[in-house]
Amino acid sequence: MRRISHHHDLTILGLHKSILEEAGIASFVLNGNSWWLANGEIALLSLVLGKRDHVQNPLFAPALCLVEDEYFDEALEILKAYQAPSLLGPDWDCPGCGERISGNFDACWQCNTATTIQPPIL
Repeated sequence: MRRISHHHDLTILGLHKSILEEAGIASFVLNGNSWWLANGEIALLSLVLGKRDHVQNPLFAPALCLVEDEYFDEALEILKAYQAPSLLGPDWDCPGCGERISGNFDACWQCNTATTIQPPIL
C-alpha cells in the first residue's frame, strides 16, 4: 500500500480513484470516514470551549492509496495528465453580434457565428 494523493474533499479522491480504476490500477480511500468524525468532534469541542479555530489532525486526513506499490509511477503520471490545465483559446468578441464569448466556445451562443481565432497548436 502506498499513498498517492490526499485531499479533504472525498469527491476529489473518488474522482482520482475512478480515473485510476479506468486505467486498471486498484486503489482505495484511507480515512474516508474517520476524517469527518475526528474533525467534527474537534470542531464541536473547540466551539464549546470558545475557540474559533482548530488544527485538523493530518493523521486522519483522507488519502488515496494504491493496492500495489509497483504502479505508483504510472498512477502518478495518469493523475498529473488529468490535472494538467486544458489549453483554451482566448475569450473573443463575436463578429456577428458583438457578444463576448468564452475561449472554450468556437461559435457564438447567441447568433451561431464561428470564431475567427485559430486554436493553439500543440
